[in-house]
Amino acid sequence: MAEAERWAAGTDGPAYAIDAQTAIKVTDGVAEVVSEGRWKLFNPAVTKGDRAGARRR
Repeated sequence: MAEAERWAAGTDGPAYAIDAQTAIKVTDGVAEVVSEGRWKLFNPAVTKGDRAGARRR
C-alpha cells in the first residue's frame, strides 16, 4: 500500500488501488467503485465543477 500511496502522490487526479474483486465503473465522467473486496481512493479532492468522484456500491 505504501508504494501505491507514493505513486498516487505524483498524479494530478484521483487514483485507486483495487483488488481482483473490485471494478471501477465510469458513467458520464463519474467514477463508481463496485466492490466486494478492498479498495482505496487516493487524492480524492477534485476541482470545483469537475464531475469526477467516487461512490461505493
